[in-house]
Amino acid sequence: MNMPDMEDNIAKRARELFLASLGQLDGAVLARLREARLRAVEAASQPRPFWRPQSLGLPLGAVALLFVVLVGGGLWWNSLTPPPAAEPFASGNNDDLPIVLNSDNLDMYSDLDFYQWLETQDQAPAPASDEDDPSDDDDDSDEGG
Repeated sequence: MNMPDMEDNIAKRARELFLASLGQLDGAVLARLREARLRAVEAASQPRPFWRPQSLGLPLGAVALLFVVLVGGGLWWNSLTPPPAAEPFASGNNDDLPIVLNSDNLDMYSDLDFYQWLETQDQAPAPASDEDDPSDDDDDSDEGG
């Protein structure tokens, strides 16, 4: 047997089994099936509105592919260009730069205004004597007056 004859035999056998199974259904089920079939045939025979295309699979797939290509291309293109170099302190007054670059304790800088005020005050120089005054009794030694 060749293929078309075998397909015809299968189709005939399927139709016979289908008709035999319809004989076992009650009238209410058959009426609902007949009504559903008529509605499906009516809906299939009506033309689709122009704004509702038959299939959105290809256009949506094309839009998604275009989006992926654009985003991927943008990311790839940006990875080829080196990042811009950081500009050094080219403009402005850089008086605070040694403070920032120094690793000293920065607590001193919290009272910087006080130290600047103190520097502007006129103070008499303190006596610079390293000798011990014998009349001065504020040393811890038991010697002296």
